[in-house]
Amino acid sequence: MSNILYQKIKNKSGIYRKNAMAYFGHHKCATQYICGVIGSLCSILGLRADQTYFSADKLPYDYHLKSPWNEKLYSVPIPGRESGIDFMIYTNASNKIVERLKNVDYKGFHVIRDPRDIVVSGYFSHKFSHPLKNAPWIGDHRKKLLKVGLEEGMLLELDFCSFYFERLASWNFKIPQIYETTYEKLTKNPYDEFYKIFTFLGVRISNISPIVFGNDAMRKFLKNLGMHISKKYDLSTFTLKRILDKHVFEKKAKRIKGVEDAKSHYRKGIAGDWKNYFTPKLKEAFKKKWGKLLMQLKYAKDLDW
Repeated sequence: MSNILYQKIKNKSGIYRKNAMAYFGHHKCATQYICGVIGSLCSILGLRADQTYFSADKLPYDYHLKSPWNEKLYSVPIPGRESGIDFMIYTNASNKIVERLKNVDYKGFHVIRDPRDIVVSGYFSHKFSHPLKNAPWIGDHRKKLLKVGLEEGMLLELDFCSFYFERLASWNFKIPQIYETTYEKLTKNPYDEFYKIFTFLGVRISNISPIVFGNDAMRKFLKNLGMHISKKYDLSTFTLKRILDKHVFEKKAKRIKGVEDAKSHYRKGIAGDWKNYFTPKLKEAFKKKWGKLLMQLKYAKDLDW
């Protein structure tokens, strides 16, 4: 296990803290893909990850007021409090979650996506492919989507997404221990972006050959030749590439990116698909409700799009 992740410090308040990691995501922002990558990383480094889907402080159809979801936010394990958790995964991130980590020595990363693409992705996912287990509010929504046409369904989805957009709108983007990135960056150049993310989190990445990287006998042999290979690195660039290749869209969807299967959870895998579905009516409804959010997140300069 990596020493950098297991240095425990007892602070003045008596709370044990350690260098933990966290991922802060949002619904329909490539959460399955990112969770897969994190899972592979943790498996290789021998870390324990805890994936929490029900950390949302507000849910559609007021499910956050119903048992057991009304208690989920405050039952989420916190890394560093003797929980044994090294990497927390918050797929419904909010400022309340971040507030609960105030006594934890951690670094994290946060992923957002163009809200217009979230509407489109959410529409197809909620209508056809999203699992209903442990998420009855999606089942309620699906019944409505199956009764209406495309445009009306997209308008229903826009209302449904308001619960997610509220968390995006209130998010604090200036937290120094959280690296901010986007779905668009991760899908355009995953190696470069995940390299930046993992380096920020404290994972040390080396371009040493994988043959040498984990082989003590090879290290000793090279040392006798006057070549010193440090063991301080957690991951080789080769292994990082292998992790990302394992979770690439083409392997998960079994087709090339951009080719649509509306009923697949890996539907299309591209950014900007909203342009193919936003009707004038949907555009105006979006601008009226969430136009400012689009500018806040820097996906648009103004409302003229």
